[in-house]
Amino acid sequence: MNLIAYFTEDGIPKTGLTPTIDAWEMDGTHAVNAQNMTEIAGGGYYYDFAAYDTTKDYFIRADGGAGLSVFERYVEASNEVPINVDNTTKVDELHKSQGLDVSNPMTVTPTSRVAGTINQVISGDGETTSTVTRT
Repeated sequence: MNLIAYFTEDGIPKTGLTPTIDAWEMDGTHAVNAQNMTEIAGGGYYYDFAAYDTTKDYFIRADGGAGLSVFERYVEASNEVPINVDNTTKVDELHKSQGLDVSNPMTVTPTSRVAGTINQVISGDGETTSTVTRT
């Protein structure tokens, strides 16, 4: 997992830095301790966090160095909460139900919408009120 930081100096992307990065697990464990980052380009730098664990939350802080102002020296972030299987299923079904899944094109008739395993019935008069219900 690459941890990426963006640094500026007076609002302009800053290259040529030697930033370091730290990451802490939520229990306070110092998982990454002042490791050097690699420059990408245009003010961007990364660190390859090989021990990254998708089941853990991290607080991350990158330090661009003492040459930057106190307002631009530090970049803080946290990782996103991992998506669990239930959420993955919900996102997959949402894509299908909106016709966004290339593998499951949506078929729409005046009374139904079907995409993969998602079946919806359309009721109402079709002019002032239409109700879509999953069956």
